[in-house]
Amino acid sequence: MRSKGRGPPTAVGRVGDFPAVARAGTSSSPTTTAGRGRRRRSAAAGGSRSWLRRHRRLILVTLSVLVVALGVRLFLLPASDPVVAADAVVVLPDSGQAGLQEGLGLVNRQVSPVLVVLGGAERLGGAERLCRGAGTVEVLCPAAPQDGRGQARVLGALAAERGWTAMVLVADRPELSRDTLQVSRCTEVTLLRRAVSGSDAFGTVLAALGAVPDYLRALVQQGC
Repeated sequence: MRSKGRGPPTAVGRVGDFPAVARAGTSSSPTTTAGRGRRRRSAAAGGSRSWLRRHRRLILVTLSVLVVALGVRLFLLPASDPVVAADAVVVLPDSGQAGLQEGLGLVNRQVSPVLVVLGGAERLGGAERLCRGAGTVEVLCPAAPQDGRGQARVLGALAAERGWTAMVLVADRPELSRDTLQVSRCTEVTLLRRAVSGSDAFGTVLAALGAVPDYLRALVQQGC
């Protein structure tokens, strides 16, 4: 009786024989990778928006404080420069009687031998006697237009004609920053700033509010 023979042995595959199957579970398609990247970017953007929402009030308060501080610095408490020798002391029309007294005081302290009353008596009451040459110092009273830009051009031309290298600008406190900016665009002389105030605290605050749009217009203007 013949015994039944066993069939040929079945080959046992090795891992190395099926490289595609062995690596199938660990590979990622480009589509999957792109999807993960989009999810990460979306999560990051969502986190940023969430942070802004949580801190919105703090951001607004911080920005408000910065704007107020800048406004105070520019229009209510502009810095005055130390008094040093200059070629001329210029009293701007917006400074009023307080500016005229400050200019006379600087000249009497021999800061400068020349006092310029911009606009003369027509723009600054009380300057009639000075503009007639009744004082003991040289006083110039050039005519000047109403706008600050025109006044800056007059000062620039006067400084060039006289060969000045330094001027003291005496201006009303809320207008000093704008006046300095405009004059600096019309001349290369050194400008020393002196702030005066002829109004009470409430009037100064109102003047400062009115000076903001004038300063912004001067800021965006080009040239002299």
